[in-house]
Amino acid sequence: MTQCFAARATRRTIPVTSLTTPGLKAWLRKQPAATARWVQASDYEASPGSVLLIPAAGKDRTVRALVGVSDDKDIWSWGAAAAALPHGSYRLDPPLKTKTATNAGIGWALGAYEFSQYQTPKRKRPRLVLPARADRKAIERAASATYLVRDLINTPANDMGPAELATAARRLAREFKARCQVIVGDDLLRAKCPAIHAVGRASDRAPRLIDLTWG
Repeated sequence: MTQCFAARATRRTIPVTSLTTPGLKAWLRKQPAATARWVQASDYEASPGSVLLIPAAGKDRTVRALVGVSDDKDIWSWGAAAAALPHGSYRLDPPLKTKTATNAGIGWALGAYEFSQYQTPKRKRPRLVLPARADRKAIERAASATYLVRDLINTPANDMGPAELATAARRLAREFKARCQVIVGDDLLRAKCPAIHAVGRASDRAPRLIDLTWG
């Protein structure tokens, strides 16, 4: 997850501006004529999740990126932006309020997710410089939890059976000082869980009940 965030801005860091469709017109009125012409020529409407790179006049470099959002609470448009923008360093401009910046960070992290258990990702992801006002811990909690669930879902069944799922639960319990109890095979009958036993007994991998308790 840390690979989708940059530690600090540099001279090459590209400002990224979030805009709603109604807000785009007001923003364009304050921009240079060349910028307005480029946006209009691109038929860009700042629809949620859409991105547009604005080049420097007469130069082969990007001076700004635009991201369309639905409102200040929008998370998923930032995820779409992280998946669509080219490799590089980006920063929020203008700075966003704490909650909005945090939502942007969460969305960016979720959009940067890749399942890399069996192969190395080929695409270099864009990196976002998180503003100081963003709640980094909240971003890390939301992203790490979602990454874990996605990894478990994306792992094929031959590598993610009952035993592997129990191992993942125990690892999670150790990390957060929770209690994890696993009831396996015929012990399910003694624990009065016959339905789980009946469903799983046809497999060569013993069924189990995972009881994870925290707090």
